[in-house]
Amino acid sequence: MNWSTVNITAVVSMSFVGASNVAFNNLAYTVSNQTNQSTNSPAPFILQNDGNALLNISLASSSLWFTVANPNQYYRFKADNVSTENGSFDWRLSTTVFTNVPLLDTLAVVNLNYTNVSMNSVALDLFVQSPPNEPANYHNATITFTSRLTE
Repeated sequence: MNWSTVNITAVVSMSFVGASNVAFNNLAYTVSNQTNQSTNSPAPFILQNDGNALLNISLASSSLWFTVANPNQYYRFKADNVSTENGSFDWRLSTTVFTNVPLLDTLAVVNLNYTNVSMNSVALDLFVQSPPNEPANYHNATITFTSRLTE
């Protein structure tokens, strides 16, 4: 009897489609703003599955505000369909309502598809609101996105 070995390798690969930065510009005291796909003002993060397997995507961020540490109601995120790619990920298991941005790695997108180039992307929207007593200043935060093989 002859035996053969078959090796199937999963490729976990993700990339930004479009901008890898979001700028809200001049946010007045206690005013809010959020990313917007239809106007791209500002545009959300768009992540694409470039591999050959379903991906889970998690995120973590440094704190955006001086007076309030993460997680907080003034800095939030949610996963959303890219306007031309409905159904690219498991909506029910993903974070699809605005949720406080975590300081530690937290699952955001579940089962991002790879099988069809028109169904392999997810938009990650941000909501920001200047907290009360936040000093006028330049603010920034670093968001880390991590992709993992869905198991």
